Amino acid sequence: HTGVFANDAALAQELVAKLGRLALEDASWQVRLAACDALARLRCRAGIELLVAAFTRESERVAAGERVEVRHRVHALLEGVTGQSIGAD
Repeated sequence: HTGVFANDAALAQELVAKLGRLALEDASWQVRLAACDALARLRCRAGIELLVAAFTRESERVAAGERVEVRHRVHALLEGVTGQSIGAD
């Protein structure tokens, strides 16, 4: 981690874990979306791993009939953070 958390790894880990729980589990799609945006801004390995998990979870939600917006945004965030083209499936 860099920036504000450079000298406090424990705080950074706690923040990433909390954002991950919100991104994966919150009932509100708006909260999940905001948590994914925050994880992408952190640009750390753990955050990227959580974005991958969030993409998978949002794909499951879409298959169950929920909104597709969060899945599309997480896909775009993953491509932006990794600099790679990632298949949408």
